[in-house]
Amino acid sequence: MSSADSPVFYDPAGRRWRRVRRTWMALAVLVTSLAAIFIASVLVNPVLPSFDVHPITSLPHTADIKPKSLNVRANPVDKKFKRAQAELQHALATTKRVVPAKRRSETTLVPAPAIPPPAVPASRPLSIGFYINWDESSLASLERNIDHLDWVVAEWSHLDPGSGGNPLATDVDVPALNFIRQTRPQVRVIAMVQNLLDEKWDAGLLAKNIADEPSRQRLISAISSFVESNKFGGICVDFEEPPAASQANLLMFMQELHDVFAPKGLTVLQALPFDDPDWNYKS
Repeated sequence: MSSADSPVFYDPAGRRWRRVRRTWMALAVLVTSLAAIFIASVLVNPVLPSFDVHPITSLPHTADIKPKSLNVRANPVDKKFKRAQAELQHALATTKRVVPAKRRSETTLVPAPAIPPPAVPASRPLSIGFYINWDESSLASLERNIDHLDWVVAEWSHLDPGSGGNPLATDVDVPALNFIRQTRPQVRVIAMVQNLLDEKWDAGLLAKNIADEPSRQRLISAISSFVESNKFGGICVDFEEPPAASQANLLMFMQELHDVFAPKGLTVLQALPFDDPDWNYKS
């Protein structure tokens, strides 16, 4: 075979194969050594240098590392306040007798003026204010606006579910009533009666109190006694969410109440929902 026909990679002496084998052998030894070193580094615990640190019995607390407060001079205003506070506490501690505050119902009631006729201005709309006991700002609002009011409707009674025989529970705010009588006695005070119990309208209690003639007359008598004994100008009936079956009884109750109050010159009002098809507005 001529040199022109011989294969390119033909090596009859075998020198190339010996070099390749030595190269692969060296690579195998190197890879094996690196793997052995890696495995040894994972399995063998490292030897750390020892430090000359003495053990402690307990860890430090927050109080040990809390910075000390700066020595700031006391403010003269703060010193004056603390001195006045100490004097007040000393005075309270040495006071032998403190007069307790009185409840609204324990305050002496100012005599009522003669009940005037219903004040209905001819040149302007009637100005009516509503007063409630459960909001402390109500009295302040009354004091600010008393000169602009013709009537004051006060939420001072509600139906009583108790079995004591009296279907009406009352809670007159005597200071507010005295203020009206002393400031503007011509203002007509109208008490309000509701079927509101524990912040809910009690439809069942209302239906029970107007269910028949004896129940209605008992409630009318209680309301009349309450109004006349306090020299109020009338009553505002705020019975809400009545059952549909009690609507006729409620209308009859209002007519009977009006028949009792009208001859005495007492006003009868009724609070109604704005738009409810169950109410007979015409009647």
